[in-house]
Amino acid sequence: MLILIVDDDESIARVIGSYLRQSGYEVVAVHDSTSALETIQRRTIDLMILDIMLPDGDGWRIVDKVRRDSKLSHLPIMILSAKIEDADKIYGLQLGADDYVAKPFNPQLVVAKVQRMLQRFYPNRISNVLRIGELEVNTDNRECRLAGDVIPLTPTEFAILKTMMENSGYVFSRAELISRSLGYQYESLERTVDSHIRNLRSKLEADADKPRYIQTVYGVGYSLREED
Repeated sequence: MLILIVDDDESIARVIGSYLRQSGYEVVAVHDSTSALETIQRRTIDLMILDIMLPDGDGWRIVDKVRRDSKLSHLPIMILSAKIEDADKIYGLQLGADDYVAKPFNPQLVVAKVQRMLQRFYPNRISNVLRIGELEVNTDNRECRLAGDVIPLTPTEFAILKTMMENSGYVFSRAELISRSLGYQYESLERTVDSHIRNLRSKLEADADKPRYIQTVYGVGYSLREED
C-alpha cells in the first residue's frame, strides 16, 4: 500500500518513511502543497500523512480540496502538526481529517495509527491481498493468482491490474489508467494501454471476447469488476 508523506521538514519525512518502509509499506514524500496535490492526482495513494504548515500554503487547503473531489474524497488523511491546541485538532477533524498526531511524536505510534486506519478503511485488503471473485493480487510479493493458479505478469501488466483492482468498479480513461498505474503522463502513447489490456485478458479471461473481469466502457476506457 502506498503512503504519501507531506512535510516541509525533510528529516521528519525521512524518519517516518523509514519506519513505514520497515513495516512493509511503499512511501512517497513531498515537501509542499503543490507537489502533494499533483501526486494524489496522478498516483493511487492509500493514505496521506499531512503537515499543516507548508511553504506554499497550509495543509487545511489540501484537506478541503481532497474532501470536495469525488475521486479523492475517500482518501484517509492523518494530520501531523506542531499545532497542538484543541481548537486546531477539532478544526482539522471537522474539515475532514481522520486522525491528528501532534509533534513531537513517536514514529512507532504513527505506524500503529497508520496500520489501524488502513485496516478500517480497506477491510478487504487484509495481508495486502486484493480479491475479486477468483482473481487475487498479492501486493507484497507481486503475485497474481486466478482460481489458485499463479499467472505470470509483466511489471506493467501487474501495475495496471493492481490499480484497477484497488479501484474496482471505477471507469478509467486510458490516460488516467497509465498515469495512475505507472506514475507518469503517457498521453502520446495512451493507445498502448489497449495492448496491455489485451494481454491481461489473454491471461485472465477464459474468453477474451467475453471478459469476466476487465470490462470495456465504450467511449471512456476500462473498468475492472466481476461479471456473471
